Amino acid sequence: MIRLNTEAGVVGVNYGLLGNNLPPPNQVIALLKSRNITKTHLFDPNLDVLTALKNSGIKVILETLDQDLQDLSTNVSHAATWINTNIAPYSDIIRFLCISAGNEVIPGDLSLYVFLAMENLKTALESANLGNIKVTTSVSAQILGISYPLYKPNEIQLSYALLNSNDVVVRDGTLEYKCLFDAIVDSVYSALEKAGGEAVEIVVSESGWPSDGDGEIAASVENAEMYNGKMIEHVSGTLGTPKRPGKSIETYVFAVFNENHKRPGIEQNFGLYYPNMTEVYHVEFN
Repeated sequence: MIRLNTEAGVVGVNYGLLGNNLPPPNQVIALLKSRNITKTHLFDPNLDVLTALKNSGIKVILETLDQDLQDLSTNVSHAATWINTNIAPYSDIIRFLCISAGNEVIPGDLSLYVFLAMENLKTALESANLGNIKVTTSVSAQILGISYPLYKPNEIQLSYALLNSNDVVVRDGTLEYKCLFDAIVDSVYSALEKAGGEAVEIVVSESGWPSDGDGEIAASVENAEMYNGKMIEHVSGTLGTPKRPGKSIETYVFAVFNENHKRPGIEQNFGLYYPNMTEVYHVEFN
């Protein structure tokens, strides 16, 4: 998932709650702090999680629920209520990087509500003297359409997808790509340029690899460890991408835990940790 316009430079993690066996939020936040993880991405304004984040020093991207988008778009009073409930009470003790209007609803039926919801949330933040908090949204990689090779999975080399290729796999004019991650990011930048948004910075708010997947050959602990380890190293440095060299890329690893209420198969196996808080595999965070 690609997100627009937050704060560049540090790797964070996605903290999802789609499981009935996950540890209490205060234990999770202590775990993140012990790993020197300074940013997290929350998919909904869960009261227990926000309470646990108080004075933690962890910076937060907070999403609205998709089902709230229509109400948020119709009247600024709905946005004001959302801000006064979920942001204002915590604004002095949690550093909110941004609020995201929905989660990957573009493209989709809910996309027509996103811009107005963003405008109303921005107005509500300013009215609450919280205009320093940015408003953004996320878009699915499906917006890239036929961008090669993202929708030709049978043609993708595993080493190219795992950030483990030593050779150039894809050339785009003078730009040379050794990993699919860079190709996807630069494809979004190219799309933004065509739409007049060349000044917009993007954030990769979900990137990960499944450690298991009911027979999926590439879904393994070894591949997940390789992908996330190399991805963290890659985005933390100043190499950048071929199109945007020379800077780090704000990226959020997907995800903290394996979540058993997700769709069976690979969807349940993206976690760095099992719900009992033991590691599925180890990666280093800078």
